Amino acid sequence: MPLLVQYDVFFYHLVNQVMVCSVLDWFMPFVTNVHHWIPVYVLALALLAWKGGIHGRRCTVILLIGVLISDPLNSRVIKELVQRPRPSVTLATARVLTPAGGASFPSSHATNNFAAALVLSAYYPKRRWLWYSAAFVVAYSRVYVGVHYPLDVLGGAVEGTLLAWLLLILDSRLFPQWRSATSSAANEILE
Repeated sequence: MPLLVQYDVFFYHLVNQVMVCSVLDWFMPFVTNVHHWIPVYVLALALLAWKGGIHGRRCTVILLIGVLISDPLNSRVIKELVQRPRPSVTLATARVLTPAGGASFPSSHATNNFAAALVLSAYYPKRRWLWYSAAFVVAYSRVYVGVHYPLDVLGGAVEGTLLAWLLLILDSRLFPQWRSATSSAANEILE
C-alpha cells in the first residue's frame, strides 16, 4: 500500500474508531445529513436576498451557481472518473453510522461546504470563522460517520475552494460596475 494511502487509512481509523464518544455518535450523523440543513439553507438564502441588498443578492446568486456546478461536477464527473471505493467497502473494521452510496473521492459535502465558506467569507469576512467552522465540522463528520477517508474530504475542500475562487473572479470580471458593492476582503481575494 502506498505511504499516502497508509496515512489516509491511519487517520480514518483515528477519527472513525479511536476519537469517538456517544455524544458525537448522535451529533455527527445529524450534522452530516443534508436534509437537516435544507431549511437553514433556504432561510439563509432568503434572508440574504431579501435583507442583504445588492451585496446579499450577489452572494446568493454566486452560492446557488456554485452548488449547481459543484455538486453535479463532483458526483457525476470526478467521482465517476476516480472510482475510489468507500471505506465501508474496503475496510472490514469501518464503523458506518449513516448510509452512503457511490464512489468516495472527493466528498461532495466537503466540496459544497468549502465553496460556500469561501463565497460567504468574501462577502461577509467578519464571520469567516463561522463559515469555515461549519464547513470543517461537516467535512469531519463524513470521516467520523465512516463514509469518507480524510483525503476524500481534503480533496473536496480543495475542489470547492478552487471553484468558489473561480466564480468570484468571474463575477468581478463580468460585473465590474458592482464591484464597489463587495467588501474589501472580497476585493483582496479577487486581486
